[in-house]
Amino acid sequence: MDRGHIAWLQRRCPADSQVRLALFLSEESAPSGAEVPDPYYGGEADFTRALDLVEAGARGWLARLSVELGR
Repeated sequence: MDRGHIAWLQRRCPADSQVRLALFLSEESAPSGAEVPDPYYGGEADFTRALDLVEAGARGWLARLSVELGR
């Protein structure tokens, strides 16, 4: 969900598959490069914001997958 996760995946992913890696919010209408912030050290508002972003990102990925699967 953030650049740290992408870096971790890139170190483990075969080079020919890395083009498929993307930030979670890349399928949402968020600005390019937007990340889901880690709310762990924050308050309730930080967890609420992270959840809102995850829900928006999930809707974006579901829409993409629906198109790719022809549904």
